[in-house]
Amino acid sequence: MNRYFLALLPDAVARAAMAALIPAGVGRPVHSEDLHLTLAFLGDLRVRTSEVLLDTLAAVTAGRGPVEVVLDRVEIWPGPRAACAVGEAPGAAVLAAALWQCLSGCGYAADIRPFRAHVTLARGLPRTAEAGVNRLSVPVTWTSHELALLASAPEPGTPRYRVLGVRSFG
Repeated sequence: MNRYFLALLPDAVARAAMAALIPAGVGRPVHSEDLHLTLAFLGDLRVRTSEVLLDTLAAVTAGRGPVEVVLDRVEIWPGPRAACAVGEAPGAAVLAAALWQCLSGCGYAADIRPFRAHVTLARGLPRTAEAGVNRLSVPVTWTSHELALLASAPEPGTPRYRVLGVRSFG
C-alpha cells in the first residue's frame, strides 16, 4: 500500500552533497534519488486523485517565493534509529503550517509534533547507535521552487518514492 507525503526535493548539487553524508555500512541508507525534506506526511490519499490534491494545494503555492533549506549537521536519532541531516528552513516551517491548514479541509489532521527540517540519510541504525551531532564544515544548501507530492513504493529493505506531481511556487 502506498503512503503519500508532500516534500521539498533537493537540486542535483544538494542531492550529491547529502549522498556523500550517508554513513557507509551503517543501517539502511536512503537511495540518493529518494532524498527529500518532508513537509506533511499524509498516509493515505483522501481525495479521488493526486491531481485533485495538488489542485487543492494551489492556493498554498500561488504567490509563494522559493524556499531555502540549510542543513548544517548530521544527527543520530536513537528513537527511530536514523541518521538525519538537520538544519534551518524557516520558510519550510511556514509552508508546512500553511499546507496543514489547507489539508484540514480534505480530512487530514496535522502532526502534533513540531516541524523540524531534516532529511533522513539512513534508517535501521544498530540499537547501539548513540545519539549525537556532527556539525558539517560546509552546510548543504538548496532552494526549492516547487512542492512535490510523493508516494512510497516499498521495496524489500528500504522505501523508494515516486513523484506523482509538483506545483511550482509563484
